Amino acid sequence: MASHSSLRLISRPPGIRLAVPLLAALLAAWVPAASAQAATPASLALPRSIFPADASVHPHVDTSATVDVLHARPFVAFGESAGLGETVGWSVRPRVRFTLHYHASLYPDPVRTATAFGDARASLWEYGTPIRIGGRIGFQVRERKGIVDVALVLHHGNAEIELQLAYHTSIGADNARLGLDVLERAAGAASTIMTSAGTGMQLNSGPAHPPTMVAPPGTGPVVKSPSLMVMQSTSNGRGAAPDPGGFRLGMPGLAHQGAASRLVPPGGLSHYAVTSANAGGGQWYNSASLYPDTASAATALASLPGEVTSVPGASQATFWDQGGETVLTFRVDNVLSVLAGFGVGPEARDLLARQIIKMVPTWLHAQGTQIVDGRGNPVHLTALNWYGAESPDFVVGGLDYRPYQQILQTISDLGYNTIRLPFSSQLVEQNPIVNAHLNANPQLRGRHALDILDAIVNYAGALGLSVILDNHRSEAGWSTEPNGLWYTPQFSDASFVSDWAALAARYARSNTVIGLDLRNEPHGTATWGDGNAATDWRAAAQRAGNAALAANPNVLIVVEGVQYYGTAPSAWWGANLMGVATAPVQLQYADGSPARDRLVYSAHDYGPGICGSGCPWFNSTTTYASLEQVWDSYFGYIVADPSQPYAAPLWIGEFGTCNAQRTCVQDTVPGSQGQWFASFVQYLSSRHLGWAYWSANGTQSSGATRAYGQAEGYGLLSPDWSTPTPFVHAALQGIMNDLQPPQ
Repeated sequence: MASHSSLRLISRPPGIRLAVPLLAALLAAWVPAASAQAATPASLALPRSIFPADASVHPHVDTSATVDVLHARPFVAFGESAGLGETVGWSVRPRVRFTLHYHASLYPDPVRTATAFGDARASLWEYGTPIRIGGRIGFQVRERKGIVDVALVLHHGNAEIELQLAYHTSIGADNARLGLDVLERAAGAASTIMTSAGTGMQLNSGPAHPPTMVAPPGTGPVVKSPSLMVMQSTSNGRGAAPDPGGFRLGMPGLAHQGAASRLVPPGGLSHYAVTSANAGGGQWYNSASLYPDTASAATALASLPGEVTSVPGASQATFWDQGGETVLTFRVDNVLSVLAGFGVGPEARDLLARQIIKMVPTWLHAQGTQIVDGRGNPVHLTALNWYGAESPDFVVGGLDYRPYQQILQTISDLGYNTIRLPFSSQLVEQNPIVNAHLNANPQLRGRHALDILDAIVNYAGALGLSVILDNHRSEAGWSTEPNGLWYTPQFSDASFVSDWAALAARYARSNTVIGLDLRNEPHGTATWGDGNAATDWRAAAQRAGNAALAANPNVLIVVEGVQYYGTAPSAWWGANLMGVATAPVQLQYADGSPARDRLVYSAHDYGPGICGSGCPWFNSTTTYASLEQVWDSYFGYIVADPSQPYAAPLWIGEFGTCNAQRTCVQDTVPGSQGQWFASFVQYLSSRHLGWAYWSANGTQSSGATRAYGQAEGYGLLSPDWSTPTPFVHAALQGIMNDLQPPQ
């Protein structure tokens, strides 16, 4: 975590102060750099004519380093380039005194302006009450000693303005209205200032990533960043785009004891808030807070005001409606969400709440021939294989070239939602200390291999990515195990089972790890369902799968096929699932009950560039129809009819092609690599199958025929691990969202 800092409201007697810790380093990581034109602070001043004749006006040029403002973060974190503050005091009659505090800021671009605005408005909403001030929505906070603060925050283009009116409750409602009239006039003048001063700045529209928060190991079940679980532009039913949002750790502190927050839940690991306006004139506040476990999240919810209610998909919920403000608080697992609206009805609130709940990740399960989430919605797993940890390097590839966080961010930016991570049994059982191939990740040097795997899994989760672990081979090396089985003399069948139990337990509290691919590409002498203890892969998969489910009953168990079955010709290694028709895998939970809802079958497929003469169906007469028949006979039949007793989801754990030329992905020549790839992509789309492309890697890892650091000919990313091969990535984009309709 980055170091914290905090600032207070503009100093005045008496008034409110904020002291909210921040993560400025997180913000700096995703806000684009930009340059700005010079601005004249005096041009930001309010006109003197809007105030009473006897008002005293004290302007002051503000600097990022010294000004105290509404924000929970210092202005320097947002990149303020010019700012002006004014403090105005006046009286309307004896003992009726008003003070107006005004601050105007210019930022290098509208993204940072919106971030500053959203942060200020979230601060107000977390301890104030929204009220209408003319045609605008402001916030009122009552403090001890009878002081009332009414605040407005506005933004336009590159300009953001904050106004605060302070007075004593003893002046009465009629007198207060006189001050509020001045505040309303000041807001109108501020809007004019923003329109003229906030549009002449240079805009740098570089990529803006939501900040992430990596939960500590053992947190669960949800370990993904709360920044992913708030309303987005696609979830706001009124069509408004929320502001960029920000992390808000801790509770807002007020200057006077006795004032308490109404919206910020206590404790927790992280708290992220977003505000938004909708087309109908209403406004929203939404936050998500991550807790170490469900019990602490439930305790936090109970501490907030409100009456108990029910919300579909939520474990607990409370609500209150007062003065036009409607607030709904709900918990899903260890995530607590607050949704507050002003100028909106309860129907709109409930609709938006249901949309937000869909963003809270759940464990997955099998339902018929589909993988679905905890709410029954189909999930399409579009993954990249990121190899290297199965090799003698004991770490994923690319860590000499870029930080692992950047590689994962690139994968997420490209639209993939899952990572398949190969590893070796040797890595699990020996867990060596890793010192090599970490030049771009020096913080990982000297750590154990499993701890490095933890770091990658945790950060993947923080970005919203899911992970499927793949036992690729026994001894560290390249490709699948030479003997084609799941064990060797050095790594026994018993240790294979116990390794999976240990890994399942290690990630049992994390729904980032959604699946366990028990063994990569059984082949050769591996059999299916014949009862031979030395070769029956189906029986071994059941033993390992049951052991894993005893440690984590929520994870998917992914079972690949074999090479030979009956009299059928050789399939690609692990792709022959013909035996499932008469001898399906039968998993069990620890209590002995069936665990069919945990089972996913998996097949791999490659074209003539690798399979060559081993796949006789690649020839001068090859067509899509002939390939479709091959794939259906080996594995596709499993998802053809959900009513069959053997039916289950099917996930293609590996398929890939060369990256040297466009004919690798599209070719009209029968039996060619491009024909195979385009046909397989068409097949995946027609069957609505999830998949994992081989591979993400831009360079080779160590092992066997590998040359460490050489460009990966079957990799999606460039040798510097920063950009995809355009025509390969474009071909995969067409099957990113091939969701099967609900059954």
